[in-house]
Amino acid sequence: MYTYKELRNGNYYEQDISYSTLMKKHIKKHSSYLQPIFEAISNSLEATNGLGDRITIRLNFSKTTYKGVFDFSSIDIIDTGTGFNDKNLSRLKCLYDESKGQNNLGTGRVQYLHFFHNTDIYSVFEEDGKTMKRRIVLSKKFLASSQNRAVIWLGDKIEEKDASIGTVLSFYGPIDENDKTKYTGLRAQQLKEYILVHYLSRFCLKKGNLQEIKIEQYMNGVHDTVNDCYIKDEDIPNADYTDIVKVPYSKISMDGKSLIKSSKTESFEIKSFRLPASIQKKNEVKLTSKYETVDVSSGIDFSFIYDSPKIGNGYLLFLISSSYLTNRDTDLRGNLQIYSRKDYLKNRGLFTSDEEILVDDIQEKTTNSITKQYEPIKKTKENFDNKIDELAEIFSLDRDVLNNVGYKVGDTDQEILKRVYQYDAEVSAKQDANIKAIIDSIDELIPGTKDFNRKLNTKIKKVTELVPQFNRAELTKYVTKRKVVLELMQKTIDKKLTCQQKTKKQKKINNEQFLHNILFNQHSENPLDSNLWMINDDFIHFQGTSESELRNLKIGEESFLEKT
Repeated sequence: MYTYKELRNGNYYEQDISYSTLMKKHIKKHSSYLQPIFEAISNSLEATNGLGDRITIRLNFSKTTYKGVFDFSSIDIIDTGTGFNDKNLSRLKCLYDESKGQNNLGTGRVQYLHFFHNTDIYSVFEEDGKTMKRRIVLSKKFLASSQNRAVIWLGDKIEEKDASIGTVLSFYGPIDENDKTKYTGLRAQQLKEYILVHYLSRFCLKKGNLQEIKIEQYMNGVHDTVNDCYIKDEDIPNADYTDIVKVPYSKISMDGKSLIKSSKTESFEIKSFRLPASIQKKNEVKLTSKYETVDVSSGIDFSFIYDSPKIGNGYLLFLISSSYLTNRDTDLRGNLQIYSRKDYLKNRGLFTSDEEILVDDIQEKTTNSITKQYEPIKKTKENFDNKIDELAEIFSLDRDVLNNVGYKVGDTDQEILKRVYQYDAEVSAKQDANIKAIIDSIDELIPGTKDFNRKLNTKIKKVTELVPQFNRAELTKYVTKRKVVLELMQKTIDKKLTCQQKTKKQKKINNEQFLHNILFNQHSENPLDSNLWMINDDFIHFQGTSESELRNLKIGEESFLEKT
C-alpha cells in the first residue's frame, strides 16, 4: 500500500490553460464515481501489451473509532507498462493530444481533478539505456498554492537502478462526501464485476492474450488475501450471438420539415453475451466506444429488453459497436454526440455535418436483429407494442405524438396519457393563438372589393392549415365510417349484397340477422363497438348486450324483472 508524501525536489508545471474554466464549462465531472478508476485502468491497459503484463487495483481502507467499521483511504492502480518516459509525459502535459490514437485526447486526467484532492503517480521507465524514476502529482489545490495555472507538479527525474518498470497511480481524498461514501462501500468482488462489464468488449478481443488483472483489499495496511479477485480468460464469455447491421445516414429535406434517408450507411456490430445473474442483473444494451461500454443515451429506448425474462440461467448483455460511435466520443469519455430524429430536426442549425446517423435508426436496426434471434425478447416487445396500439385505439391517439412524447416498458397508462395530453395542450395552445390572430384580422377585409374573395380564402386556408392534421384525420375517419355503414345498411335493406343473391344450393337468407349484426353484432356486450348511433348516439355509451331474454337479464347480480 502506498501513502501520500509531501512534495519534494520538483516544480509546478504551468500550462496555458485555465483549468477552473475548463472544468466548469467544458469538461464537467462525470456522473459515475467509478469514472476516474476506469480512466486510470484504461491508461494501464493501453500501456501494457497483454499476456505477461500485470495490472493490480488496490482498495485501501483505514480503521475508524467504531469496531469493525473501516473508512476509505485510497485506491492504487499499478501496472507493468512502459511508464511515464519523456514521450508519454508530453501527452500528460498537452491537453487534447491525439497521438495516443483511438480518439484519446488526454482529457481523462480532468476527471482525476474533479473527484480527488490528490492523484499521486510514481513511474519507473527506461530511457537512453538507463532505468529512471519520476513522481507526478495532480491536484486542483495547486491552482492556489502555486500562484499560477498549474494543476501538475513534476518531480525531478532520477536514476533508479534495479527497479521494475511500471507505474503506480494513487487516488487520495475524495472531494465530495457522497463520492467518499460510495468508495467506502466499494469492495473487491463488486469492483471486479464493474470492471468486467465495463471492459467486456476489450476483454473479448484480447481473450487468450489478457493481462493478469487482480483486485485487492487492504484493511489498515493488512492485505485481506481472502477477498482477492482476478479477471482471467475463463471469466470472459464467448459471444452468444453476433450480427452486423447497416444503418443509413439521414439528411434534412429541401423544405426543412422532414428527413430523407441517404444511400450512405455505417456498419454496427451487435454481440450478445450470456452472463450469470450475480453479475448481470437484467438483460441490457450498451453502446461501446474505444473498446469500453457506454450507458445508452437518452433518445434510445431498449426498455423492452430490460423488461424481458431470463434467457436460460442468466441475462444477456448486448454490446453495440461501430467506428461511428468511437468517432462521436467526446472529451467526457463515453459521452457520445449522437442525436435523435427529434433533436436533429429541432436543432439542425447547430450541426456541421449535412448527414447524421440518428439514434432512432440505430435502435430500429438493432431491435429488428435482436428480436429475430431471441423469441422471449420478441414476445415482450410484441406485448408492449400491442398495449400501445390498444391505448392509441381506445383514446384515438396519434402514433406520431406518442413517438414524440416517448414511452417505455413499465410506464403506466396514466403516465403515457398525461404526457400525450400535455403535449397536445401545448400544441393546441400555440395553434389556437395563431387561429385567433387570423380571425381577429378579419376586420381588415372590405366586402365588395375586387380582392375580397381572394383575401378571405387566404385567411380560411391559413386557419384550415392550423387545424391539427390529427383532428382532420380523425374527423375524416369518423365521417367516412358512418357513411360506409349507412351505405351497407341501405344495400342490406335493398337486398343488393352479393351474399343475398339466392343460388340453388344456398340456404334461406336471414336478412333480419344481417341487419341485427350491422346495428349490434350478435353475442357482443360492447355497445361502443356497435352502430347503435343509427338509432340514437347516446346508446353507444350504455352498458348492454346484443341479445338476451328479458327474463334472464340482470343488473349486476340482481334480475331486471321481478319473478312472480
